[in-house]
Amino acid sequence: QAREHQLASASELPSGSRPAPQPPVPRPEHCEGAAAGLKAAQGPPPPVVPPNTDVLACTQEALLQKLTWASAELGPSTSLETSIQLCSLIRACAEALRSLRQLQH
Repeated sequence: QAREHQLASASELPSGSRPAPQPPVPRPEHCEGAAAGLKAAQGPPPPVVPPNTDVLACTQEALLQKLTWASAELGPSTSLETSIQLCSLIRACAEALRSLRQLQH
């Protein structure tokens, strides 16, 4: 920080003096051309591929296990904070399962 302060102090100009105007730095045209070329080369997005049913089945099974575990833990829970977290987990799992089922249809 001391070095930063020294650099900042050294770069300050005395009051009343004006810095010499700096010309704007031109952008290299070859960069703009390269960027335009990249945009054109990308082409259309790939077609949507149906989701892998094995992945969906594994994900659904994991969500069901987590949902079952959280439901079982909610009953004996005596902590309000734990109950809130378990309810949030149950809701998130249920929403994720609903989304997975929509993907399958």
